[in-house]
Amino acid sequence: MREEIGIEKRYIVLMLSIFVISRFILLKVGIGLSLDPLYSHWQYLDPKALENNLLQSIFYLHAQPPFFNLIIGIVLKLFPNSYETVFQNLFYLFSLTIYFSIFQLLYLYGISRKISFLLATLFILSPEAILYENYFFYTWFISSLLILSVLLLRIYQYSGRALYIFLFISAIFIVAFTRSLFHLLYIIPLLALILHISGRDFSIKLFSLLLFTLLSALYLKNYILFGTFSSSSWMGMNLFKIARYCVDKDEMKRLIRNREISPSCAVEPFSTIDRYPKRFSKVPKRFENIDVLSREYKTSHYGNRNHYGYIEISKELRRDSIFLIRKHPFAYMKSVIKAWGYYSLPSWSYFSFRKKLDILRRYHPVLLFEDLLYNLQKRIFALKNNFSCSYISILSIPIAVLIVIVSALLSYRRGRVDYAQLFAIYNILFIAIIGNMLESGENNRFRVMSDPILYTYFVIAIFLFLKGRKASSKPI
Repeated sequence: MREEIGIEKRYIVLMLSIFVISRFILLKVGIGLSLDPLYSHWQYLDPKALENNLLQSIFYLHAQPPFFNLIIGIVLKLFPNSYETVFQNLFYLFSLTIYFSIFQLLYLYGISRKISFLLATLFILSPEAILYENYFFYTWFISSLLILSVLLLRIYQYSGRALYIFLFISAIFIVAFTRSLFHLLYIIPLLALILHISGRDFSIKLFSLLLFTLLSALYLKNYILFGTFSSSSWMGMNLFKIARYCVDKDEMKRLIRNREISPSCAVEPFSTIDRYPKRFSKVPKRFENIDVLSREYKTSHYGNRNHYGYIEISKELRRDSIFLIRKHPFAYMKSVIKAWGYYSLPSWSYFSFRKKLDILRRYHPVLLFEDLLYNLQKRIFALKNNFSCSYISILSIPIAVLIVIVSALLSYRRGRVDYAQLFAIYNILFIAIIGNMLESGENNRFRVMSDPILYTYFVIAIFLFLKGRKASSKPI
């Protein structure tokens, strides 16, 4: 590893200049952060509740881990007249974190500063970076934390400075407090890694154990209040989104009629509470005065998916999903295979981006080239698929994942234990395997959380391969 950890001032200025100019142009053509998801998305509590009763709302939040809703509430309270600008700048900060992390990681693996700068810039100007940076959701926030965590671990392994491991630990626990996919089971192997690499430094061990205790306290709070030992009560509803494809509609109706599964299975997952049987609308007396648990709709007129009834709905659907998967395991495996297909789709192939994508398609060379490939595939080679994108795009993701894994295995065989690389692959595989087992439809959005890592280590793998070939081609 190179000794220089800092970034040269000229590259900082150059990267900031490119970022500011490119985002100014995007705003001029109509691509900026829309706050519509703040009011419509299921994952967010009612903004009025967050603004007026923040601590109570966060305490009684069971649908999601609390961190991102907490950020939203703090911004709404501190900047009631300018929160749109604050949120836009926060998402710019996420992008800059990704930009500089990719640049520095590439450089620390031996790639020249010029090449590292060019490759990092290509990513931050990509359709994915532009679209997710302007999508008010926690996906891009998680992406920035994960790539930053890889960088911090890489620096710590070779510098030994405790500051970097403390920041690394903080980042991964913020991830767990933000997204329920990153369960305690995700944290435990990382905790073991931290305890191993921290050596005799008791302060690092203590800090990581304190944060683990705090995360466990969130799970315990949800178990005591809601009877669910998790950071989100939605596991059953999420699982049903993929388990329901184990049977056709007629078979589903027959199973409901025979009371083998619950009537909730007849309702589209995550429908508003009034679509489910009426018993789910009832709220225990002790929660009747808690708006985030008792109101069926937010003040924005969108459904409140933190209503108490969803806890019992999710529990029912979890039992139903397990029943369906056990009854039809091969059908479930077909659904999982289909989920891997969704996972491999281009990240911009997502329903929330239709308007912005139409604008971006007029200018962005990547999208223009993708459209050209798809039209060639469809018209000349008569190859069609249900995803409206080229097979080259679909195949590029699994190929990149495979190359990154092979590169890591080759490095390990040479006797080098690169903890940052192991952590990177752990995240790529964890998000892919767990996400595709529990979700079918938005898997490419899930993948975006690890895409900066995948891109970076794919580039590093190619660089190491070319470097090896160059070394082997030299005369002895």
